[in-house]
Amino acid sequence: NRGNNGGSSGGIIGGTLIIPGSTTTPSVEKPKHETAIHKLYIYGYEDNTFRPEGNMTRAEAAAIIGRLQGLDLSNSARSNFIDVRSGWYNGSINAVVNAGYMKGYPDGTFRPNGKITRAEFAQMIKAIDKANTGMAPFADVKGHWAEAAINQAYTNGRIAGYPDSTFRPNNNITRAEAVTVFNKLYDRSVNMKGASDVVADIVPFKDVAKNHWAYYEILEASNTHEFYRTEKGKVA
Repeated sequence: NRGNNGGSSGGIIGGTLIIPGSTTTPSVEKPKHETAIHKLYIYGYEDNTFRPEGNMTRAEAAAIIGRLQGLDLSNSARSNFIDVRSGWYNGSINAVVNAGYMKGYPDGTFRPNGKITRAEFAQMIKAIDKANTGMAPFADVKGHWAEAAINQAYTNGRIAGYPDSTFRPNNNITRAEAVTVFNKLYDRSVNMKGASDVVADIVPFKDVAKNHWAYYEILEASNTHEFYRTEKGKVA
């Protein structure tokens, strides 16, 4: 099972996540919203689970960032990494490495099936996100090789720390944490109001209850849907 590159679609929505307000009348003009389609970028598993606390592999992260950035993923040639031969992930790894979003290790490996850490994840999105000079307030980040990337991601509001005031840069990022970061980075969100009209069309993951802290983040990431912005900078 390949997690976000295979298995169940997690319920592709055929309708819209937002249905705009009442019908236009001669005296009241309906608000004009920016509308477009958000395509799903992560899949569930064949057993209809999402495994939100499961870890994301480096190959899965490469596939997602490739989709979201609209990169050409067609080059499936064998790469120069000694551990990347013929696999579903070749095109994604070639694309993100060529774009400079990810790189391998000094020993010549990419470790496609290795888990991506929170520090590596912050480094991966650094070149995509806006630059800043802010500082994250985490003692366990000071002097870390990814300190600059973590500072940027935190200051831009992409990734948070933990209640004990740590960041845990060397911990593997979970699937729920990863989609939350991606949604913030790509200005994607959905709330209870936005999902209410189409909830019957969503095939729910049996391990993601509505009271899960990342329920709406997972919903947004795993369903293709129409969206509109309720106001500049906010997506309903």
